[in-house]
Amino acid sequence: MKKFIVCLVVLAMVGSAHARTYYSDGAVHDLATMTSESLGINADTTLNIGDGVVVTLERESTYSTSYVGVGDGEAFLNLSGSGQLLFAQEMAITTSDSEPAGHITMTGTSYMNPATYYGGMRGAGTFTISDDAELAIRPDGALYTPGFYVGNMNYGPDLTSTFTQSGNATVSSLGSSLNIGAANTGIYNMNGGTLTLGGGINIGGADDAFNFTAGTITLLGGDHTDIVNNASFYAPNGVAASFDGVDTTIVVPEPMTLSLLGLGGLLLRRKR
Repeated sequence: MKKFIVCLVVLAMVGSAHARTYYSDGAVHDLATMTSESLGINADTTLNIGDGVVVTLERESTYSTSYVGVGDGEAFLNLSGSGQLLFAQEMAITTSDSEPAGHITMTGTSYMNPATYYGGMRGAGTFTISDDAELAIRPDGALYTPGFYVGNMNYGPDLTSTFTQSGNATVSSLGSSLNIGAANTGIYNMNGGTLTLGGGINIGGADDAFNFTAGTITLLGGDHTDIVNNASFYAPNGVAASFDGVDTTIVVPEPMTLSLLGLGGLLLRRKR
């Protein structure tokens, strides 16, 4: 007898009544364009949303969450090419809601717009975004405040949630700050692209970190320049935050700029 009961519901028609679609058979599924209330993935199952595919999630309950990792076994959600995963208001996605880890990967020009991202609730999770992909956390919640959490929930297990951004990837949460590790361990690795937030970057404790090696961070609506002095905000020498009177910008200098800064220092020494 198989350990897991396969509860795979294939939705082929858009516009009829929808419910959460569960994938738990340990197989790889290349999704076609479809509509569902939400997604649940577990039991070492992989979902691929590839080029040209649009998956639309429609909220039927007050609050609806899609789980990448729920129950037994790891879970994998991969968006590539121009694939899109579109959420209605008040709809969240999490990695994950059980001890086995959930993993989300976005590449190409793929796009996703949940109202909230929970990185690690009852299990460890990873979110990797690269190339020209875009994660746009919706700012338009009416019933719930939008949120961007990495290692911020604690329902018992000791877990680590990791978010990695590189290339020209765009990550935004215009309706919230970024909260790292308020409960469990959260790690944010930014190796390129742009990150735009509606507030600051809140780093919970000594075991949490924001590792910033390339890209541009824009923090809206306030002076958040003190983040570069946070012991858990790691960045190369020369990085500084600037406040223009409205927003805060943090940029890693280009290698040539760093070289010129070093040369300038050397000339000053020679002049003395």
